[in-house]
Amino acid sequence: TVPVDIHAALGILDPALDPRGCQIEGSARVRHRCLTLNDLDHPGCHPLRSPTFEAVVHRHAHRYLLLRSISRLSVGQYRDANLETAAKDETRSADERISFINAWNEWADGTHLEPDSAHGYGYLDATRKVLANYDGAAGPFQRPAIPETTEARYAVIAHVHYAQTWLELQAAIESLPGVDVYVTTTTLETAQFIADNMPRAIVEIVDNRGRDVRPFLMTMQRLAHLNYKSVCKVHGKKSAYRTDGDTLRQQLTSTLLKPSVIEMFEQDHGLGLVAAESSMIAHNAQNMNFDQALVDAISAEIGIPFRMGRFPAGTMFWASPQAIAPLTALNIRSFDVERGLADGTMAHAIERLFATVTEARGFSVQTL
Repeated sequence: TVPVDIHAALGILDPALDPRGCQIEGSARVRHRCLTLNDLDHPGCHPLRSPTFEAVVHRHAHRYLLLRSISRLSVGQYRDANLETAAKDETRSADERISFINAWNEWADGTHLEPDSAHGYGYLDATRKVLANYDGAAGPFQRPAIPETTEARYAVIAHVHYAQTWLELQAAIESLPGVDVYVTTTTLETAQFIADNMPRAIVEIVDNRGRDVRPFLMTMQRLAHLNYKSVCKVHGKKSAYRTDGDTLRQQLTSTLLKPSVIEMFEQDHGLGLVAAESSMIAHNAQNMNFDQALVDAISAEIGIPFRMGRFPAGTMFWASPQAIAPLTALNIRSFDVERGLADGTMAHAIERLFATVTEARGFSVQTL
């Protein structure tokens, strides 16, 4: 086998720099590239992504990289991203779904698991917590089978990060007749709780990345062959930066999870998106300030120019899969790790585009 040089594909190092020293523009950039590097560009390779690893051969080339130590939270996030990639890779057999940890104590290169004075057992503990979602009991939830066909014309796709919101969501979902139900969550414990309470739901564990938007795109990509007339996107919203998160969730789910919405799609074949009127917000300079660059980039990627209009804040709605197809086809690897930001993430940018894309594709948007 001829080795493949993937150095240039990383897009990190500047070849114009002095060969005796290489400097990284910023550790955040390196870590994002470690996370989003597309494995499929290099078939047969098992990726090793370590956001603190000094990847240049310095003993002979006299090169070096300077990267800061990262937090225990970040270690867990990158472990989770790597494990999800391996666990859900359908191009590999079960015994090829491997995730590598670079070193136990490679202190000189800044990559280690061994306890230290700064983080104690933190790196080990973060790794242990992530691995708990990938033990034997988690197998049915890592890549649950999607049916090849279905008699249902409608489906609900729910993301439940907070287990305590599920029973409320479940009660509302069960008011809808004859719908398929798909649920994503971020822990094995919550997955088991949901499955126990609603055995007919297809439950999948996902990396805690991209809020409720990335899991929605993942699910839509997996069930595209079922050709649902419409799907309802809801989630167990709780906000760390808003005190009314529970109230907003309850208002939106009580408005959307009604049989009358299904009847709207049955009567109007040009209907593309239905949202609660209370959630529809006009684009303006304030709510686009941190998102405009990402919105413009996504618009260019999907070939649909952005225009100022309205968007469903909170990202809960019913939508025709055809109406939002350009967005649901986006690369799920493009999402960065969770940083707790109130705005300016890829999830926020996609939220700003759902109604715009629906109308650009010739479908109508209605509110309740």
